[in-house]
Amino acid sequence: MKTIILLIISFSLFGCTANSSIKNPLLVKDVVQTSTISCDQTFEVLKVIIFGIALLVLIAIIVCLVVEYKTDERIKNTHAYFSRLIFAILYFILGGSLIIYFKDCIFYLDFRDGLNDWPRFLWCVGCSLMGFGFAATQSRFSQSLPYFPYIFFYPCILSLITSLGYSLLSLYPTTRGYLFYPLAFALCGTLSFRIDEFKDFVGGFIKRSS
Repeated sequence: MKTIILLIISFSLFGCTANSSIKNPLLVKDVVQTSTISCDQTFEVLKVIIFGIALLVLIAIIVCLVVEYKTDERIKNTHAYFSRLIFAILYFILGGSLIIYFKDCIFYLDFRDGLNDWPRFLWCVGCSLMGFGFAATQSRFSQSLPYFPYIFFYPCILSLITSLGYSLLSLYPTTRGYLFYPLAFALCGTLSFRIDEFKDFVGGFIKRSS
């Protein structure tokens, strides 16, 4: 729970501090307009880095799981073990595929009002799904079957995490540029990876408020 609180506060303070440092919005707008090429190059490098890291991590996880299945004695219920791993891989692939499929429209610099900003929301959805995919591998030794929580319960929590990450980073002009993407990747991915802590935090907050 402390991790969740620190994450939300840290990203809020980052946005407030960066936003307060802008003294002349018109000057910043002119600088942005005159550095289109630089921003485009930044986006390309950012995409390559993120996709490269995600691919390497996925390959490493698959290799480790194959070795684990052959050597680890904790695997007793193979049905539950493989069910949880399949869900974890599906969530990760779904998030990555969503980003890759919409990659041509997801990355842009200027913030769009209203529903026109939906591609960035999809970026947050993809990051949340991949983060939860990693988290799902942590419970692979559980003996219970994961069908109900992984199909019905956790998607509701993931939608809350996605909305929170997108809304928080869209509040401040500074985090609406190219910084939105790495920050959303970190925030949504981390909250989804610690989804049980986030669930307990939200549940405790609701109980204290009622």
